[in-house]
Amino acid sequence: MNKTLLLVSSVIALSSVSAFAANNQKPKTSYLFTQSAKQVVIKHCTNKKECDYQITLKGINPKTTYFSDRPSRLSGHIPTSTFAKNWAKGRDSFKAVNPNASLVYFDAGKIMQSIVELSKPRFNKANNTLAYNVKYLDQGRVIPGTYQHAVVFLDSWSHPTYCVAGNNDSPCVTL
Repeated sequence: MNKTLLLVSSVIALSSVSAFAANNQKPKTSYLFTQSAKQVVIKHCTNKKECDYQITLKGINPKTTYFSDRPSRLSGHIPTSTFAKNWAKGRDSFKAVNPNASLVYFDAGKIMQSIVELSKPRFNKANNTLAYNVKYLDQGRVIPGTYQHAVVFLDSWSHPTYCVAGNNDSPCVTL
């Protein structure tokens, strides 16, 4: 009887410690990103297995803004070139699972919005462009063409790692 009581007490104690530890873990911070450009060019994708469309953000803002999901209240910006270069780095990278995004742009005065999946970013410093492969996710319709004032809102990334060339103090930072 004493052995049974000791065993039951041990199981209850271990369960209590596990529950306490689980409740006191800090939630991981995830970050959302915003990119803006003067124009977006939307074209049909040449390889339909990879994407539905290809978008090119022209006149891309040199800074990609980030902010954290609640309850954290963190924000900042990183170079857009660094964002694209580090797409596949870190835990939970965008390469591992492509991000969803909201693509917003103007067509003849109308605000257009499409929900898409982004992949394979290509930053071109000389042309000040950022291109993505796009899979269309919502029920609306994307019409290939050139549109003004594009903004891309990318979904969360839990552990983004950014490496900035030439920064000897902190060559890689995990947000």
